[in-house]
Amino acid sequence: MSSSATAKFVTLDGLRGVAALVVLFFHVGQAMPGLPIPGTPYLAVDLFFMLSGFVIGHAYHQRLASGMGFRRFLEVRWVRLYPLYFLGSLIGLAVPVIVALASQQHWTARPAVEAIPWAVAMLPVPDVDPYPTFILNPPAWSLCFEMIVNIGYGLLFRFLSQRTLVGLVAVSGALHLAGGAYTELLGNTLPGWWWLTAFLRTLFPFSVGLLINRLYRSGALPRVKMPAVLIVAFFLGLILLPSNGALGWLVAEGIVILGFPAVVILGVMNEPGAIAAPAMRISGDLSYPLYVLHWPILLVLVSGGGLLAVGPGTDHLLLVAPVAIAAAWLADRYYDRPVRAWAGRRLAARRAIEAAPAL
Repeated sequence: MSSSATAKFVTLDGLRGVAALVVLFFHVGQAMPGLPIPGTPYLAVDLFFMLSGFVIGHAYHQRLASGMGFRRFLEVRWVRLYPLYFLGSLIGLAVPVIVALASQQHWTARPAVEAIPWAVAMLPVPDVDPYPTFILNPPAWSLCFEMIVNIGYGLLFRFLSQRTLVGLVAVSGALHLAGGAYTELLGNTLPGWWWLTAFLRTLFPFSVGLLINRLYRSGALPRVKMPAVLIVAFFLGLILLPSNGALGWLVAEGIVILGFPAVVILGVMNEPGAIAAPAMRISGDLSYPLYVLHWPILLVLVSGGGLLAVGPGTDHLLLVAPVAIAAAWLADRYYDRPVRAWAGRRLAARRAIEAAPAL
């Protein structure tokens, strides 16, 4: 298999889309009282981080090594992440404001309005409930930490040799495991624990993704053949593993530390057949808009149901998946792509002006 920077990893695209759907159904399940949620579907976010590490390493390793500056790298990542994040936050703001105005209980929109400066900065509102949270779009916590590790990667790239990455994976993995044990035994009792656990939950899988990419580039990955559809099934099987009981946290740690790296390696080394490939490409295209917009859409349907005297947990929540998928397609095609193209042109024009010789 070619290690060219232009290689397409269609199986990874499919995994991203399936992971986004898993997170969507997890949140729908949380909104439906009494509905059992099997396994650990929330860990699909950890797979996102691992896939992100691989893709970013593949897309930017050579460019950074060839002189791409940190500022340029950060601009590119910001253009990729921020437009859809902004749209999701805007919907998340509009819903409580509209509901508050419609019910004439204006004060109920105050927390959402007060969250605006934090949301603009892609930061959580501190000391809420009792941990920091993204009030307008809770899943956006992962985008905040995605940017944090992206910034770290851009700043420290020149120091990230393969040996250093192995050490980073080992240390962050050990801390990830220790953090899981501490949380299970003592809970989130330390000041700043939310920040630490969220950072470790991001750093370890992201670092693993970077390391897998380095191994791929060097031709060191094992060549295990498996149909792409079975790789997706393997991922789903992992997150459906029972995680109840005293050792449930250890199952979750094993899935992230051992299972997901195997999923990514298999996804890297195996491409789908002609029948599955188009669906997996579409799945990859919709994965990010689906992930970042599904919660605001869930909020719209729940709040709309409340205005119509239809309580949460009723059949209208079954509309979340098709509505979110349709919204993701529309947002990708008619909002995100045009906005990113416009922002890219603006940044290119600014760089051309900055590079022009002084008179």
